[in-house]
Amino acid sequence: MKRPEPNQELVKLIYRHRKKYAKIGIVKCPILRNKEVHFTGQGFRHLYIEGTGHPRGLADATMRLSMLPEAVNVLQRSRMIRKTTLLEAKDSPIGKKILHHEIFCKIGTAQIGAIVVVRQIGNGNLHFYGIRPARKRNRPPKRSI
Repeated sequence: MKRPEPNQELVKLIYRHRKKYAKIGIVKCPILRNKEVHFTGQGFRHLYIEGTGHPRGLADATMRLSMLPEAVNVLQRSRMIRKTTLLEAKDSPIGKKILHHEIFCKIGTAQIGAIVVVRQIGNGNLHFYGIRPARKRNRPPKRSI
């Protein structure tokens, strides 16, 4: 079975953002008690490859890569952890506990919500694992009296 040809537009975008990403290194995050968040190759790869190993769609990958410069701002300015998920070692595909934090912050002049995912495997370092726009939560309508 032949592998599909990578989209040249996406390849150029990945190449351009990889250089900027490599310069980030480590960022301290106040909402996580000033712990260091490491920007690793695994986190960068997750921007254009899904967790299952399949490539993301062009629109999705482009959106995530274009939001990448805001990741540092979200980690440094955020005042809210939207969700924390713990996957126990027995349920984990790698046999170690995996902890995910979804850190929320509004960015830009339009104040669009962004979520940065930070992951910790076992007792290892916290590392950047992705950025995406925050979806609006479905809230029940307010009742009028």
